[in-house]
Amino acid sequence: QKARVDIEDAKYTNDNGLIALTAQGKSPYQSPGHMALQSGDNLTLAGGTYYFESMRLTGGATITTTGPTTIYIAGDVDCTGGGIVNQTQSPHDLTIMSAGPTFRLGGGSAFYGTLSAPNADVVLGSNAVFYGVVIAKILELKGDTTIHVDESLPNYESIGAPMPSLVK
Repeated sequence: QKARVDIEDAKYTNDNGLIALTAQGKSPYQSPGHMALQSGDNLTLAGGTYYFESMRLTGGATITTTGPTTIYIAGDVDCTGGGIVNQTQSPHDLTIMSAGPTFRLGGGSAFYGTLSAPNADVVLGSNAVFYGVVIAKILELKGDTTIHVDESLPNYESIGAPMPSLVK
């Protein structure tokens, strides 16, 4: 079992120095720490631990992870115009820990992983298929979104998230 890592620790101890240019040869940052991709661009992240102040994917842009990866995000996430691709398709290989108030993930593609955003309003977009676990303050499913819970993933009580409940 992995030791719990605080998001502040991840800010200073991470693999961000390994991040290369995007597929289109651009910097993946809009400003320091703020990840922003657009116009069908892709950023590939090797397995590791990464930290961002915020994340925004538009115009069909994607982030592709190639091995066990943990991404910590301090602020808002808006990936309604793009996607996060876990190349291994194992929910155990991608964990996103978000401390921000909003997390939006677009539809139309499959997401394999754990999304822990206990303080966030999480919106999963139309026709999204989610394999793994979602922890959110409020979870909104748009359109025909489907979640397949992987019960073999770790229990996240240790992060201080409240006990989940389902509200219709």
